[in-house]
Amino acid sequence: MAQRRVFTDSEGNQYGIDQVSYDVSTGEYSVPGSNTPVTRSNAPNSFQAQFVKDYTESSGKFIADSTVDATTQIEDAPSVTTPQSRPERAGLVDGADRPTQQPSTSAYARGDSVPPIMQSRFDAATDNNGLTQAQHTPTKLTDKDGNPLPDDQEDPKNVQVSEPLPSYNPQYPYNRVTETESGHVMEFDDTPGSERVSITHRSGTFIEMHPDGKRVDKTLSDRHEYTNGKRVERVKGDTFKIYDKSVTIKTTEGEVTFQLESGSMNITLNSGNVNLHLVGGNLNMKVNGNLTEEITGNVIRKVGGNVQEIVTGNVERIISGTSTDTVTGAVTVTGATINLN
Repeated sequence: MAQRRVFTDSEGNQYGIDQVSYDVSTGEYSVPGSNTPVTRSNAPNSFQAQFVKDYTESSGKFIADSTVDATTQIEDAPSVTTPQSRPERAGLVDGADRPTQQPSTSAYARGDSVPPIMQSRFDAATDNNGLTQAQHTPTKLTDKDGNPLPDDQEDPKNVQVSEPLPSYNPQYPYNRVTETESGHVMEFDDTPGSERVSITHRSGTFIEMHPDGKRVDKTLSDRHEYTNGKRVERVKGDTFKIYDKSVTIKTTEGEVTFQLESGSMNITLNSGNVNLHLVGGNLNMKVNGNLTEEITGNVIRKVGGNVQEIVTGNVERIISGTSTDTVTGAVTVTGATINLN
């Protein structure tokens, strides 16, 4: 049976391979939560180590009679040198500079510490809008001061939307991980209560499906979508879209329709102008109820043609100042009774 690796710190405390973490950038082992470095106390001596050694020293050919004891500790196997035709991880130059001893299980699967790219996702979600969230917190709306709104008081005006924290909480050996040389990671995590699927690009762009079925997509650069056929979206809950810069919607033909079955349609502009430019055609407005206009400034209307008002009821105008009508043509007033005071 193989001799299990033992690691010792400066005070003589011993740790197993499953109690230490490995820093690929420095090639050092340490105890998670402590900066104290540890060193290996005994060299591995196993059939598996000899098996790998024979393989790497024989041009990739296994020795026919080499066998591995089923009880051999899997972590005793040294890393096999990566072929030079494959890209190296960032921070390593040439295959000879790659550390010869490192845990064979990905840090994403071990669950003993949070890998850097995952920690950056936690930090980005925590810092978003200056809010701190708890694990698995769903997307919630807040008021302008960052205070969460109760479900029955969520209002799309003056609110912020927070990015949910990653649902990363793996327990060995439930997380199946594929990690590439440049840093891409694909995970299928079956940890009870923390089941998730995650695909992460080395840049930080990711897609993650949470234990409750929630899906989070984040793109750290541009995103392009092209659909040659019909596109249909059905959202049974509320929809919130927040844009930090300009938004352009362009339709080359057909119609643009906004239809609301019930409720209110609100358009709010905190500063700036609202410009409506109808290049060709008519502007038609039909109101089955009342029309109320409240204008605190001036009203200027410039009409190049005729103005016709048809009123079936009464017309009343209350003017607190003066009223001046300047007419260059004729003025006709017709009524059953005309009173001029």
